[in-house]
Amino acid sequence: MKRRVLVFAALLAGFAAAIVWFVRSKNEAASPPAIPRFDVARLHPLVRDAVREAVKRVERQPRSADAWGKLGMLLIAHDLPGPARQCLAQAAELDPDDYRWPYFLGYSFESEDLEKALARYERALALRSNYIPLRLRMARLLIRLGRWKRCREILEDTRRIAPGDPYTLAMLGRLASLQHDLSLAEKLLTKAASRPGWDRNTSEDLFH
Repeated sequence: MKRRVLVFAALLAGFAAAIVWFVRSKNEAASPPAIPRFDVARLHPLVRDAVREAVKRVERQPRSADAWGKLGMLLIAHDLPGPARQCLAQAAELDPDDYRWPYFLGYSFESEDLEKALARYERALALRSNYIPLRLRMARLLIRLGRWKRCREILEDTRRIAPGDPYTLAMLGRLASLQHDLSLAEKLLTKAASRPGWDRNTSEDLFH
């Protein structure tokens, strides 16, 4: 009888130890990574202050997707794409349903890897299909990749979502021009320029 009690106690102790190990390892695995290091010396003093405050927020709220994401967005805006991607990737892991994180990840890759940028934009589109700036950036990227069919699909769908958007018409005009349909291109671009909200500078940003 005594031996059975000892065996049972040993099993119970082993089971308790296993639970402790499991909980600890799970917590360790779920712990957010360290904040990436980056040099802020070259930044404007006001920007440095904003970055430092964003870092402090992540330190206070290490499981906040918004804190990680806002830091990533700030780093992108000031030409620090490497650490920005680490922050945005962590934000996406913490909140995979927020379209902003793959959207800004896509933006960060545009100057380096168009395929990676497109993959992130496609993910963002799956999360928020009616976000017009995302659709226009995708269309611009698809033109750069020479994928005109997919570009037209995106733009025609965008036109149904926002029929009055002048930049969708302008992008369709650009696509028509690339496909040597100059008559259609002129018609679409003229129509775009006559729509409320049209700004030539904005359109030039989209086309470059």
